[in-house]
Amino acid sequence: IPITQFKGSGTYYVEQVIAQCKSERVAVNITLNLKLEAPVAPVAQIFCLDATNTSYTVANLQADVTTGTIGWFLNEDDTTPLALTTVLATGTYYVAESNGTCWSPKTLVNVLVSDKPAPPIASDQGFCDTANLGVVDVIKLEGAQVHWYASEIGGVELSSTTPVSSATFYVSQSLNGCESDRIPIQIQLITSGLTTPVATIAPFYCQPITFADIDVEIDAASVQIGWFSSQSLQEPDLLLTDSVMASGDYWVAQFNGVCWSDKLQVNLDVRPTPADLNSTAQTLCGTFT
Repeated sequence: IPITQFKGSGTYYVEQVIAQCKSERVAVNITLNLKLEAPVAPVAQIFCLDATNTSYTVANLQADVTTGTIGWFLNEDDTTPLALTTVLATGTYYVAESNGTCWSPKTLVNVLVSDKPAPPIASDQGFCDTANLGVVDVIKLEGAQVHWYASEIGGVELSSTTPVSSATFYVSQSLNGCESDRIPIQIQLITSGLTTPVATIAPFYCQPITFADIDVEIDAASVQIGWFSSQSLQEPDLLLTDSVMASGDYWVAQFNGVCWSDKLQVNLDVRPTPADLNSTAQTLCGTFT
């Protein structure tokens, strides 16, 4: 009785039939191989070019196989694997496993070959009282991400919300999956010690008046005064010599050359000064008041 499927490896016989006449049977040795599973590989593999690593090859690709050998292909239907010395380029590759006779199904891998960016640009910086890494001024490439560390090599990446202390931190930037070298930044955290200024505000002021005319108590003679038109401003935008032209809310703080104190909000009532009377000599007869 003819068979319709192989039961296992072994010798089988085949014949042909024409007009009900059969040929002699011919022995055929059949070897059945176990079905191979598709390899497991990271779906995205990134390679960064720099002065040391100017190119990467197929041998640098990563995939896990069970018992066979690995092969990499440019197209899903290719049957001849790439040479291990083939230089990688950004694009799609496929990996399969071979037992010497059969290839497994292929696994897709997206490859990105990108230049390693230069480090970001930053200088040593100082902050008053409290600050976190997110406010440190760093110049980075457009689209790059900034990374903070407590050490030059290795270590866990620090969050941008990490409070700073007087210490050296290290910063890098990453673009297209490649991270630059780290550069050190010396952070100095300064305790200002300044109190919120105290101001003696008159019920109203007559123009002309400048901010220097308003009585403000400061901590020491070396401390400067700064006036602000908004509480959210980091630097004063009003000069002491500026005339106060309108009534409203203003803010004042003191500065020791490094840090600003908390701001004091003051409300000024500024009124126009009447014009001088235009008087002339008069002659009066009788009693007048």
